[in-house]
Amino acid sequence: MGAEPSQTEPSLSETTPENVEALLEAARYDDLDDVKSLASAGVSLDSKDSLGRTALHMASANGHLDVVEYLISRGVDLNASNVENNTPLHWACLNGHVEVVKKLIMAGANVSVLNRGTCQ
Repeated sequence: MGAEPSQTEPSLSETTPENVEALLEAARYDDLDDVKSLASAGVSLDSKDSLGRTALHMASANGHLDVVEYLISRGVDLNASNVENNTPLHWACLNGHVEVVKKLIMAGANVSVLNRGTCQ
């Protein structure tokens, strides 16, 4: 007859807005174990929130080198742009995270991508 409640709730293996938010929060707060758990459960590491931010954006912006290295090792898009065309490299630079900047460039991040900033 009716579906059981457990059958209608999204699982971790689905890339839902809630799972994307959990992934981005884990990356933002340097929770590598949660990032790995979500990845193991099937959540795409290239998932974007409504502002176009990825886990790599969040880890890069906050200088979390271990999370950045893990995401790079999993083959995420190094040049993913958010709604303002900012890449993880932009955010790492803006926040002064030199080691993250180096890691992103060495991994192949495009240093020529322009954002919607005021630079002429």
